[in-house]
Amino acid sequence: MVPPKMFGKIVNVFPKGTYNVSQTICTVEFEDKQKDIKMSHFWPVRNDRPFADKLPGKVPLLTG
Repeated sequence: MVPPKMFGKIVNVFPKGTYNVSQTICTVEFEDKQKDIKMSHFWPVRNDRPFADKLPGKVPLLTG
């Protein structure tokens, strides 16, 4: 699995065999850096939406 927003050129692919999830299976060249790709990755499920300022409410929210 390659992390989101990552692309590049595959530099090295390790031979067929038995690997665990923490071992490197290939190497990708991304933004002039080489990144090891493993069978398991961690990235956030959800990123917060960007905002400039939190605006104060002028009228209270009324619900039924």
